[in-house]
Amino acid sequence: MALVAWAAASCASSTACPFGTVQPPPGTLLGAFSMHAEPASLEPPVAECELDEVVPAAFDFDLALSMDEDAGQPYVTLSAGYSRLATWDGQVVRSRADARRYFEQCSECVTRVQEDIDVALLSRSQSAAVGNGCPANPLDGGVPPPDDAGIEAPGQRPEGFDALLACGELRTEVLVDQGLPDGGPCPSICAACRTFYLLRGERR
Repeated sequence: MALVAWAAASCASSTACPFGTVQPPPGTLLGAFSMHAEPASLEPPVAECELDEVVPAAFDFDLALSMDEDAGQPYVTLSAGYSRLATWDGQVVRSRADARRYFEQCSECVTRVQEDIDVALLSRSQSAAVGNGCPANPLDGGVPPPDDAGIEAPGQRPEGFDALLACGELRTEVLVDQGLPDGGPCPSICAACRTFYLLRGERR
């Protein structure tokens, strides 16, 4: 169900799939990462999605962070050249996107999928400080902050953009924009459909 999974599947079926050959990221490329998405359980009281078409499974994709320096606008670009707006606070990249989707159990309703990608980028010194793996809670205090002992935030260095790891999460949710033709509500299974993935990526 994840939008990024569709992009990855599109790339897998294409002969023009090396990153950037379909459509290069807008602006200046800061860093590209090979990502792995692993399904994880949602915290109660949120229930797992029960739509027949949604079977969470691990998948891989490419993700690039770029910056339109004139506009000051960051972008995230996925495997097949699909670019979307993002925010970048110097540590965490966040991007939200949505698209119409048809589901058999919601066929008389108008539905779409909303997807959030949130990843913390770890510099070389931050990666070393956490053992070169994704820390627990990378989006909430798990990444060592810059200090006077040599830990630096991600950023431009003389040798290029310093970010070795991307650690975070991917969340999707089915949203109902229009109910049944007779004015009744869409089946509750549609509006209660959510999935959650943990993300880990390495600099390409």
